Amino acid sequence: MPLLDEYHVGDPFITVAAASKFIAAHAPPGTDRAKAYNSNYSKIGYAQAKGYLPNSRGMDSHKFFAWAVTQECWQYLKNIKGLSFSANVTVTGLQAIAEVGDGTSAVPLPDDPLELKELALSLTQRKEQADRQRAKDLEELNRYREAAKNRSAVCAENGRMGGAQKNRGSPKL
Repeated sequence: MPLLDEYHVGDPFITVAAASKFIAAHAPPGTDRAKAYNSNYSKIGYAQAKGYLPNSRGMDSHKFFAWAVTQECWQYLKNIKGLSFSANVTVTGLQAIAEVGDGTSAVPLPDDPLELKELALSLTQRKEQADRQRAKDLEELNRYREAAKNRSAVCAENGRMGGAQKNRGSPKL
């Protein structure tokens, strides 16, 4: 079992200390490892404080290295064999984005024009049904929010009045 301050390529979890140590150990030749460790630790802490990384002692190593390789000072991490991270590629001029590591879904297109027309009609109907369901769900959510807002206003008023007001004017029978 590895220590908490050690990371081996392929481990699913990495601590801040292990990440700092691993990055410093793989720094380019001539780098002062102790200074690199401290600098890495500070950089990771800053990223946690800013919300780029989870604010805990450890995290998912894939997500950490996906963030780390985007940092200009750690570009050399891309050359470490077996290191797991996602790559986002943006192609300009074509308005397309490709993401490595995420699954995709595709519908096989038939060669026959009639089958293609039927498929297009079927997909359009499914999309319209999903849109209607989404609108219905949004309407229900808005009703729920409005009711919660009204309850909150009543509770706030009751709080200002010293608690929920009872009907004190009617005599008991």
